[in-house]
Order: sequence, then C-alpha cells, then structure tokens
Amino acid sequence: MFIRKTPTRYHSINLVRLMVKKFLPFSMVSFSEFRTFIGVLDQKSELNNQLQPGSIRKLVVKIYIGTTSSLMKKLRKEISVTPLAFLHINVNLWTSRLSKDRFFGIQLFYVSREWEVKAVLLAVRHFCPSGNLLPGRSLSDILQLWTNKIILEFNVSYDKILSSTSDTGSDVKRLCSVLIPESWEWCLPHMLNCVLVGAFGTGLNCVNIRNNGARRLLKDLKKVIRHVNKSSVMKQKFKETQEKNNRKRLKHLSDVSHG
Repeated sequence: MFIRKTPTRYHSINLVRLMVKKFLPFSMVSFSEFRTFIGVLDQKSELNNQLQPGSIRKLVVKIYIGTTSSLMKKLRKEISVTPLAFLHINVNLWTSRLSKDRFFGIQLFYVSREWEVKAVLLAVRHFCPSGNLLPGRSLSDILQLWTNKIILEFNVSYDKILSSTSDTGSDVKRLCSVLIPESWEWCLPHMLNCVLVGAFGTGLNCVNIRNNGARRLLKDLKKVIRHVNKSSVMKQKFKETQEKNNRKRLKHLSDVSHG
C-alpha cells in the first residue's frame, strides 16, 4: 500500500539506505551524471525534484528513528524472555588513521531464548564533545555522559548490565570501572595482542623488553627480508628457490616494522 500511494518517497528512502550502507556522500544527488541517470529512470522527474541534500538529511534522521524504534521493540521482546537476565556491553574509543577524527562505539550482548549469544551495535558516534563539557572533566567522565545517553536512548536498565569489556586504554577502562564497578574484563583480541608483544619482545619501549632474544631474532629476519626486497638478484634467487621447492611461487611478505 505504501509503495502504491507514495512510490517516489519509497524509492527515496531506499536510495538513502543505500547511501548510508555504502558510505556515499549526500552531495552525490547534486551531481549532473546522477541526476541524468535518475531522469532516465523517472521520466516525470518526481524523484529528481525530491532528491536534494537537505531532504536527504531529513530522511536519514527519519530512517534512524524508525530503525531505532524497531530495534528497541526487538530488544525488549528478546530480553524479556532471556534465560539469563543480564547484559554485557563493549565500549570502544578509536581514532581514524585517515581523518584523525575520534569515534565512540557501544555494543550490547545478551543470551537469547535459544541460548545463543546475540550482539547488537547500539551506536557509533563521532566523538567531538562540545566545549562546555570539557572544563573540569576528564575524558572518561565525558565518555560516561555519552554512554549514559546512548544506554538511556535504548531504554536499557543499568541494573541488568553485569559486565563490560574494553581495551586497556585508561579512559575506557576507567569508564567501565566507574560505570559498572569491578566488572571490567579484557577484550580478548587486545589481550592476545599484548601477550604476543610481550612474548616476542616487539614493544616500542626497548627498556621494558622481557624477551630480548626473540626481539633480536625478529630484527635479523627483518634484515633478511629487507635485503631480498632491495636486491633484484636475491629476488630472482628467492623466486627460483620457491619454484624448486614448492613447484609454485609463494607470496613474498614485505618487511613488517615493529619497535
């Protein structure tokens, strides 16, 4: 019924969903090539008239509200019948290598009625707190304000949050300790990374290295790889040796830097 009565709006919403999913810029709708393409599909030009950057932003907000509402209903229904009436959250604060912008994300975990662990991404927000929040507050205090807002937005009760996970960053670790005292646990990939750094002596601080033997071995291997990469003669010998021993050429990994 919705499609028949408002086909233009229906197609606009689907297009916006595609733009969000594929990280396409809103300004794309202003490109002449895009408008020509849409004009071929829509001879009446109704869709072209509606697709403006301003209207796209409004549709994004409406789609977010609708998606959030559906997710909240699903969460309430599944959590109400879960055999374990406790939740777990994972918090992350990271910096984009390209833009240097910081982002804050929260995941919620729970056990379904069928005893399956379910994960829901509640939010990924551009972390750029306003100036009035900064004076007199630590970064972890501001993160707690943001966490509270997201948790309350999805009507999640703090009483049901049993534990939390993060990396060992002081800000997010303190956030979890303040928010849910004595319930912080290691993120397994981050813990494994720290274990391997300690085991192979690849930490940036040479003074605190506990396995100098492994560190020296890795440095010697790097020298060999670097020499092969820089020498055309060694590259050819390396290729011939691989073909002789393996009957095919294997991929030659480049030198990977460590501290």
